[in-house]
Amino acid sequence: MDKLPDNFVFSQSNLQNFMDCALRFKLRYLERMPWPAPFTLEAQGFEAERKAGDTIHRLIRGYFEGLDPLSLLNNALLHGELTEVWLRQVMDAFPLSESDTYRAELRIDQTLGGVPATAIYDLVGQESGKVLIIDWKSSSRRPNFRRIRESAQKRLFPLVMAAHLQEWQTEYSNLEMTFWELNFPESSFRFIYNQDLYAADLAWFMELTAQIKNLSPEGFQATDDLRKCRYCQYQSYCRRGPAEAPEAKEDRDEAIDAMIQAGEIEIGDLRVEPL
Repeated sequence: MDKLPDNFVFSQSNLQNFMDCALRFKLRYLERMPWPAPFTLEAQGFEAERKAGDTIHRLIRGYFEGLDPLSLLNNALLHGELTEVWLRQVMDAFPLSESDTYRAELRIDQTLGGVPATAIYDLVGQESGKVLIIDWKSSSRRPNFRRIRESAQKRLFPLVMAAHLQEWQTEYSNLEMTFWELNFPESSFRFIYNQDLYAADLAWFMELTAQIKNLSPEGFQATDDLRKCRYCQYQSYCRRGPAEAPEAKEDRDEAIDAMIQAGEIEIGDLRVEPL
């Protein structure tokens, strides 16, 4: 396949993959190549961290869907004391009542300027005309705010939500998004969305997706930043890997942050629901 099909749906994960390495995007989404690279010991450690994140996401979803909190906490303890601490943190921050409106793991498909896009939200809430987007982060590393600000998720998630709300003519006074750090709640990243950000993010989305769709096969070049190669499962296709990537601790953390942002983790039974 030389180019993407017209109905290709853009998400934060495939956009982030392109932003990190155009060749990885080509191998993964255009050529659909298998992942031949075995996990390194470091990557196996990251996989364990990802499984812990998957578990807490399922438990949080159960809480917002009305399952018994005590049973959920007991279940969390089976996965370790830290998982139970995370779940209590969420329960304390969001004490539920009949007047609350929350949707956990909500998927919204939206067309932006004629281009299909999708976003899967950990949590969406409505209160007093305010729409809240929460994204749970369970990394063992302190958040990299520069990486968050530059990520596809930070731009696409509120953009899709704002376009969705406008299409459904839903009244809201403002839209907020929070990257909630379960290990470092004091370092959570929160911002308020507005029309200026909406216009800027829509222009970014249209420009980036046009670039991807118009690239020739030869245009999908490997990244020059070898830190992004350390955990890439396509490293054997371009003969890169841990041996070539930097080994300084800050570079390893940067590489893991990149992998988290570009990862595709589908949790539970995802569904499309209007607010």
